[in-house]
Amino acid sequence: WSRVGWSWSGWWKVVERLLNQAQKNFPEAAFNMLKETLVRMQEQKGCKHMFLKPPFDDLRRQMLIEKLSSLAPEMDVSTEAKAKE
Repeated sequence: WSRVGWSWSGWWKVVERLLNQAQKNFPEAAFNMLKETLVRMQEQKGCKHMFLKPPFDDLRRQMLIEKLSSLAPEMDVSTEAKAKE
């Protein structure tokens, strides 16, 4: 996700726009899209613990957790420890 001219706020705006659209009709698919995106980001070479490094500070990790929770309210993704698994 790291590119010249690409910032957290720009990335997050795109994520929110895409997920808000998908969430209207396909909330489970929206959850899976975000989950798979985060998994693929972490699988990139040199990114093993990327969500523990800048720009993923506590607030931004919490935003991701809250977005995942809103997409799948029946699932318990409320703790940061679970997000780090």
